[in-house]
Amino acid sequence: MKSLATLFLLAAGAFGQMNYVQKVVELKHIDPDTVVRLMAMNSPTKDGYAAQLRSNKELGIVTIYGLPADVESIAANIATLDKPRAGSTSNRNIDFRVYALVASKSAAIGDELPREIEPVGAELRSGLGFKEVKLLDMAIFRMRQNERSESRGSLPCQVVSEAVSKRPCTYAVTVRAGSLRGPKSTLTVDGLSFNASFADAGHDRGVVINTSFDVADGQKVVIGKSNIDGADRSLVLVVTAKAVD
Repeated sequence: MKSLATLFLLAAGAFGQMNYVQKVVELKHIDPDTVVRLMAMNSPTKDGYAAQLRSNKELGIVTIYGLPADVESIAANIATLDKPRAGSTSNRNIDFRVYALVASKSAAIGDELPREIEPVGAELRSGLGFKEVKLLDMAIFRMRQNERSESRGSLPCQVVSEAVSKRPCTYAVTVRAGSLRGPKSTLTVDGLSFNASFADAGHDRGVVINTSFDVADGQKVVIGKSNIDGADRSLVLVVTAKAVD
């Protein structure tokens, strides 16, 4: 009687001789996890071995591993599914940016505004009477339609005066992108959540902004304003979105 170890080696050898191959399929319109769930229910099998699929949402790909005929059959089925939905544009990459600004009627600590959002700063100064508008931080997302993404970073929590020592502070921003549609490539953001805290003379103040909105390609949208220190300083969130190849 053959030992268990011998049977295992024979099975492994037979498995290795089945000429398995791997193929990477790049998706343009459909979520990778959705593809894996759909294909897993109908994956062809050979001698008890089913083709294996793995998804990567960040790269927008599905990897197929199995016998050559099975892999090609699954890839063909995925190509049939990977079509644009009615009313939506191609599932292009989206450059999505969130600018956290401090707007103050006196002095404020922060960096100079990037050129692309200086018009927003000018409007805050002239329209709302703020003396200074500075950049605290910027979160950059590269994402696709119907995806969720999160970014974390640090802020100069003390935004009142250089005389008060700065303390470490972090923020988190989560974005749930919806569909990209229309001639102006307007992105529907199903939800954006921003959470941070600020220090003023040793006291912390939390800031939370939750909202949903639409933003057209190249548009600069002020999506939220929240008081920071109970006086004349506010956190202002500005977003931009641009569809890219």
